[in-house]
Amino acid sequence: MQSEEFGTRSGSTGYGDLSSGAASRGSSAVGADGGSSMMEQAGDVASKAQEAVSSKAEQVKEQAGEMRSQAGEKIVAGADAGKERAASGLSVAAERMRERADSHEGMQADVATKAADAMDRTASYLKEHDSQELWSEVEAFVKEHPMQAAAGALFAGYMLGKIIR
Repeated sequence: MQSEEFGTRSGSTGYGDLSSGAASRGSSAVGADGGSSMMEQAGDVASKAQEAVSSKAEQVKEQAGEMRSQAGEKIVAGADAGKERAASGLSVAAERMRERADSHEGMQADVATKAADAMDRTASYLKEHDSQELWSEVEAFVKEHPMQAAAGALFAGYMLGKIIR
């Protein structure tokens, strides 16, 4: 008897008055509404995160540009300071060479005077031109005369090595 009572009733599972259709419809309705609002929230969060990342990327780009320009300014300032030191050193060396040339006579005095004049011309050239102009002229010379530039660089490296040792 009990099996007839529980077994074949339509729509009844024996566990209460819930029908499977109503339960599934209710859960799917909550799932669809909740899912779409969750998707919208996720989309909002993603777009806000993307905006934040884009903003930070712009800030980093700006800071990098500022740092690059500051570094460039420091390099140019250092080059200009080195150029001024070189110019004053050449002037002092030319002056000393002239003093020594005055104590000698003949060919030795002429060579020393000409070398001192060349040093003075170089010193005045360095004083009159900024480092960017000098760099542009060096680049132009290297492009026009690559073999002479390579030979000059080799000779300068050799002499610098001898001086440092």
